[in-house]
Amino acid sequence: MKRREFMQAGISLTAFSDCSFGRYNHRDNALKKVFEPIKIGNITIPNRIVFPPISTNYADDEGFVTQRII
Repeated sequence: MKRREFMQAGISLTAFSDCSFGRYNHRDNALKKVFEPIKIGNITIPNRIVFPPISTNYADDEGFVTQRII
């Protein structure tokens, strides 16, 4: 998947309104790819959804993991 396709799928994901209770309607073929596993080196990642840890501000003042993160 090219970067542009990935970004478009991300935009589709944020605009997608049929998600409820963890169920996903596969109407959008571009969005299907986001939920498929991807292999990077010798590691297989179950999906392509990324949530950067810096966006939550749940770490302590020194940047260490807290119970809230877990």
